[in-house]
Amino acid sequence: MRGVCSIPPGLREITYSYGMQEECTEEIWDKVWNIYLNTSAAAEKRKLLKALAQTRLVWIIRRSGSHSQANIADGWEGIFVLLTLRPIC
Repeated sequence: MRGVCSIPPGLREITYSYGMQEECTEEIWDKVWNIYLNTSAAAEKRKLLKALAQTRLVWIIRRSGSHSQANIADGWEGIFVLLTLRPIC
């Protein structure tokens, strides 16, 4: 299948973060956010949140809590973590 590959666990965090910094669009951010919401592994959730916080589209972080279709507590917990991980410019 074109465009789908398996990223070795040791490279996921840096790959996710680089992708969000350099290639992030609203559509990509939403896909990664939904992967985060549907992932049960705590370590993977943390990697995804760190990557989501790297976006240059800061407004997406603010609107994501209200657009989440997942559990409200899980969604808002993620938003809080995103905001605390976001570097202050």
